[in-house]
Amino acid sequence: MKLPTVKIATEDGYAIINEADYDPKKHKPFEQKTTPKKKQK
Repeated sequence: MKLPTVKIATEDGYAIINEADYDPKKHKPFEQKTTPKKKQK
């Protein structure tokens, strides 16, 4: 059995909480900014 989770933004990065505990009035979704990885030669 899998428990649905959500990443929320924190001062230090992000935290993972239960989806049932997520409250959009209290929490801000974590948005990861990705950069393309350079190919190794």
